[in-house]
Amino acid sequence: MGKKVLGILGSPKPKGKVATILEKVLNECKKNGNEVKEINLYDMKLEFCKGCMVCRSKGSCIIKDDLDEIAKEIISSDVIVLAAPTYWANVPAIVKNLFDRMSGYAIKLDKGKSPTPLLLNNKEYVLITACSTPFPINIIARQSNGALRAMNEFFKYSGMSKIGTIVLPNTHGNEIVPISIMNKAEKVAKCI
Repeated sequence: MGKKVLGILGSPKPKGKVATILEKVLNECKKNGNEVKEINLYDMKLEFCKGCMVCRSKGSCIIKDDLDEIAKEIISSDVIVLAAPTYWANVPAIVKNLFDRMSGYAIKLDKGKSPTPLLLNNKEYVLITACSTPFPINIIARQSNGALRAMNEFFKYSGMSKIGTIVLPNTHGNEIVPISIMNKAEKVAKCI
């Protein structure tokens, strides 16, 4: 029996490089017998977090939009594959907003205590990002590292374990995803 894999696209370009890498991972997951679903955050209605903190006591957000649907998919999946480009050494606003809004679903906060992860049960994740900065400047200048840090923080503190990371630097002016990155996507998918 395969795993339930959820791909989350956090890019405004549904046919862009990040989306292409995500699609490769998800297609390989299907070939390997896993159940696959994909969500494009830019197709969802996702209001900005209001900072009311009700989710910390209620365990869910009070804003009525598509977050409950997204949270339900994340909670019921075994593996999350998050694909988001790097914007100014971080994730796009829609991805950061997802993390902010998922707080009550992902961690429990008790006053004066460390956060307790809520997304346990052997859940795993894969991260995909791309940036226009060429290698190794993307590492030295902490461009792609900044986006990966933000994504890792959310999943790690939620209680999940990382399977792999795929980083595509130097996207500016390059129309296709290199074969080496597509091969890495295939390799990562085999670990799911």
